Amino acid sequence: MPDEATVDRPYPLPTSEADRLAEVARYAIVDTDPEEAFDRFVRIATRVFDTAIGLVTIVGDHHQSFKACYGLDGRGTSREIRFCTHAIANDALLIVPDATADPRFRDNPLVTGSTGVRFYAGAPLRTPSGEVLGTLCVLDWRPRPDFDDRDASLLQELADATMHAIEQRLHGIALAEAHGRERARTAWASDRSAILLRISRHEPLEVVLGDLALPSALHEEEGEAWSYVREGNGWRRYGASGGSRREDEAPDPVRDAFGSDAAVGPVAARTVHGDDPDAPAGEAAVLQPIRGEGAVPIGVLVRFGSMRAFADDDVRIRQEDAAWLAGVALQQAELLERLQRQAFYDGLTGLPNRQLLHDRLEQKLERAERNASGVSLLFLDLDGFKEVNDRFGHATGDRLLVEVAQRLASAVRSEETLARIGGDEFVILIRTDRPDAERIVLGRIEGALAPGFEVGGEAVVVTPSIGVARYPDDATDVVGLLSVADDRMYGVKQERR
Repeated sequence: MPDEATVDRPYPLPTSEADRLAEVARYAIVDTDPEEAFDRFVRIATRVFDTAIGLVTIVGDHHQSFKACYGLDGRGTSREIRFCTHAIANDALLIVPDATADPRFRDNPLVTGSTGVRFYAGAPLRTPSGEVLGTLCVLDWRPRPDFDDRDASLLQELADATMHAIEQRLHGIALAEAHGRERARTAWASDRSAILLRISRHEPLEVVLGDLALPSALHEEEGEAWSYVREGNGWRRYGASGGSRREDEAPDPVRDAFGSDAAVGPVAARTVHGDDPDAPAGEAAVLQPIRGEGAVPIGVLVRFGSMRAFADDDVRIRQEDAAWLAGVALQQAELLERLQRQAFYDGLTGLPNRQLLHDRLEQKLERAERNASGVSLLFLDLDGFKEVNDRFGHATGDRLLVEVAQRLASAVRSEETLARIGGDEFVILIRTDRPDAERIVLGRIEGALAPGFEVGGEAVVVTPSIGVARYPDDATDVVGLLSVADDRMYGVKQERR
């Protein structure tokens, strides 16, 4: 049966339009004022692709609003005539090299009218749940048949970065709402503000959830708390000690509260903690679900105390608020971890990227200078990798790079750093306290890659060309060491040829 949102529309709709509109509403971004963060993305897009117009669009039910707009007047248009309507319906990047030659758009008022659009490229703004809010798109007055796969990939990367900014905006709204609730509940303003400050500083979860576990000074009969957070097939329990403990199973009342819509309790405290010697004192416990994005339960806050204390409305309100704060803290921690991985780790192999390599090399150089020791930088480039890509395709080449990275990682010790800095180029940092340190590492690398690989059903031997630069003999800074090692790697490669 068709969804109500998909009936009698003169334009294509996504298959899950109702879910998509719910996501649009949750992000609270339709028809909001311009913000510099998003204006910056469209300026970059128009300059990179040399187009007249750049937009960040958010597609609502019948209307499309511009969160950012460059080269065009207005704050939005009817959804019916927009190219972006087709982009979100296809749930994929949409490229229209020449709108006058495309039957979907050649009669569009934006093409036939004074606007005179000829070229359009739009990349979807996809939420973590998979729904599409709108697009980052570029348009031009002239056809662009030269817009190739590389341009498309870059446009999608810009769209992904824009979506991350939208996510950060959403979390900023959550923090702002947290401060608003704090002002309304002045009864425990001091405790709550301190916890929010810790969340905004991205302090460890053990610290933030540990603070939430402490008794409030406003009610002496309210006891300590535990937070049970779902972790894979088990649970992690946080407490007032500021630490955490992995548990395979949670007590029955905790599991019941995890699937409930409201607080459970008060229940007998002993049914929650059993014979655990670390359990807080109290005759009763109230369990409040901790919710994540979209009100999905991600844990349970358990507050211990007396039956009389839990009859107090202030305690109930603090319990609800504390569980909400725990949810904000958990979401912030997840977002920060995701952003840090994207910033410092290679998306294909999971190895440190060039940025993290620079940071670690600077740290090693500082320690080496203090200790009057040495550091060696090994620059690896895989011989014949281009031929593998050309013959078997980039997908096969990527799989080979992942397997090479795994083998190199198995050859690297914990005190050494392995990074992928682009293409088939890897870098290993080692300390040279021992005179044979380089020889040992080179031997481990050779041993790891010697068995060869299976590529496209064929046995392939991958050999690296390796250039070595040494601190302080060859250079005393990051850029210098990388340059020397790169040059020497190319020298090795030329000799082999």
